[in-house]
Formats: sequence, structure tokens, C-alpha cells
Amino acid sequence: MRQTILQRDSAERLTLRTDDYGTTGTGADGQIVEEHGTDRHAEILARWQAEGWRIAADENIRPEHAAPSDGGTSGIADAPGPAGTVTDGESS
Repeated sequence: MRQTILQRDSAERLTLRTDDYGTTGTGADGQIVEEHGTDRHAEILARWQAEGWRIAADENIRPEHAAPSDGGTSGIADAPGPAGTVTDGESS
């Protein structure tokens, strides 16, 4: 997921976020100011910059529901019970 935060001055802020569901622009109050079902990040970013907004942060961020970066399932090895002790298809 890509997220870009734009500012015009210290009080004005917009957040542009693109994920699998499309592109959403929100104001500082969290209200949606623009929403599209496709990736329109570059197009909207260029338009907002032409309107005087400057980029304060631009990054790829990991969605909260994504698997951990090491590729494992979060917490499964530490879980109590059989799921935490299964090796080679056999439980202990």
C-alpha cells in the first residue's frame, strides 16, 4: 500500500492512500475528499501538487492485515495448545 501525506501549511493536510481497493484522499479531519476504485495515485498527486500542496511523507506501508514481514503467521508458533507444538504433521 502506498501512502502520501501532503501539506500546504501547518494546518492543512491531505493523505493520499492507494491499496487493493483503489485510491482514497482524506483531509486532516479524516473525511474523504476523493475516492476511486482504481490506482490513481500518481494522477491525483500531480494535480494536488499543481494546486500548491507539497509532499511531507511518501512511503509504501504494510497493511495491518498483512502477514508479518518474515513470512510467518503472526503468533502461531507461540500459541498455546497443539498448534504451537505441531512438527512434521504430528502433535506432541
